[in-house]
Amino acid sequence: MTCFPFPKKITSKIDSIQRVFWWSKKNPRRAAYFRSWNDIGRSKLCGGLGIRNSHATNRVFIAKLGWRICRNPDHLVSRFLKDKYFRNQNLLEIDKAADNSSWIWKGIVKGLVFLKDNIVSKINDGSSTKSWSSVWLPCSNSPPVSISPNFNDYTFVSELIDVQNHSWNIGLLNSLFAPDDVIKIRSLRLNINEKDSIMWAHTNNGDFTVKTS
Repeated sequence: MTCFPFPKKITSKIDSIQRVFWWSKKNPRRAAYFRSWNDIGRSKLCGGLGIRNSHATNRVFIAKLGWRICRNPDHLVSRFLKDKYFRNQNLLEIDKAADNSSWIWKGIVKGLVFLKDNIVSKINDGSSTKSWSSVWLPCSNSPPVSISPNFNDYTFVSELIDVQNHSWNIGLLNSLFAPDDVIKIRSLRLNINEKDSIMWAHTNNGDFTVKTS
C-alpha cells in the first residue's frame, strides 16, 4: 500500500473483512451494533479504535512518496524518476501521467493533487519559484494575482528581489501587487544564499500553519 495505488474494489474488500471481524455474530439477525463504523474508525484520541479506511490510507501513502521526492530531489529514487518522467519539468507542474507509465508513477501523479493543495514555497533566493503559478504568499492557498498588465515580464520571484541590498524591490512590488499582498510579501525574510524550498501548510479554523516536515 505504500507503493502501489490499490483499486477501490480491493480496498473495499479489505474494509469489509475488518467489519466482519469486528461485527461478526453467530446470529446476524439478532446482532446489536452499538457503534457505527464511522465511530469505530475515528482516532483513539477521539473515542474510536483507530481502524483506518483502507482507500484513504493507501492514497496518503502514495502522496507521501510524492512529498519525499519534492523534499529530497537529490535522493536516488528522486533522480531516477525525474530522469524518466519529468526531466524538463517541476514535479508540481505535472497534471497527468502518460498511459505507458508505471503504476507507481501514476499513483504519485494522482497524489500530487493533494500535495498541490497543501504545500507552499519557502522563499530564499526566489530562483526556483514562479511568481504567478506557485503558492508562496503567507496566509494564501493559491498563487498571487497581479494588478499590472505587464506581470508576464516577471517569471520568477527572484526578479522581484533587490540582490544588491538583499531585500525586496518595494517599487516593483507596489506596481505588480495589491497593497495587502505587498504587506504579506514584505513580511517574508530573504536568504539569497540558499535555494527555495517547499513546506507543508494547512488551515485550521482559519489559522494558517506551516510545517517543514
